Amino acid sequence: MKLPIYKEIPLTGNLQHLKNSVAKTLQINCPKYIDLQEYDEEQVDTILMMLVQIIRSNRMSQLFPYPLYVLASSYYQDHGFVIYHQKRDLPQYFAKKYARVTVKERKLLMRNKILVTKINNGDVENLGERVRRVTLGQRQLFKLNAEHTFYRHVLENL
Repeated sequence: MKLPIYKEIPLTGNLQHLKNSVAKTLQINCPKYIDLQEYDEEQVDTILMMLVQIIRSNRMSQLFPYPLYVLASSYYQDHGFVIYHQKRDLPQYFAKKYARVTVKERKLLMRNKILVTKINNGDVENLGERVRRVTLGQRQLFKLNAEHTFYRHVLENL
């Protein structure tokens, strides 16, 4: 499995060629971004609607297993994409240069590949809801743990 490094989705050719190339690029399991800074607002909105249609028709998600980021000069209607203004604003976690991986890293990547396959085979709509529920539970646990630590600290100081 490749390292999860950003891949740009190219926007060239006519509409049908664009749909085919975008659909093919979206199937690659890595974080992706699409640069729409040079397009006007109407074109960007049309391209984003087309992306949503491609993602839904292929039963994919723009968030799982890796996000699809959009680079745009201003904010557009909410199509479910994470929008940034410049490439340097993208999360730096995936902005790495390709390097040879060690044996330990390769084992982790193979495990990651299995998990990504499980995510892709699952129901994408329910996956987002499950992630939200688990996240809320983890936040609640964090708050309770912080409160417990605070009270324990107060009791130790008495």
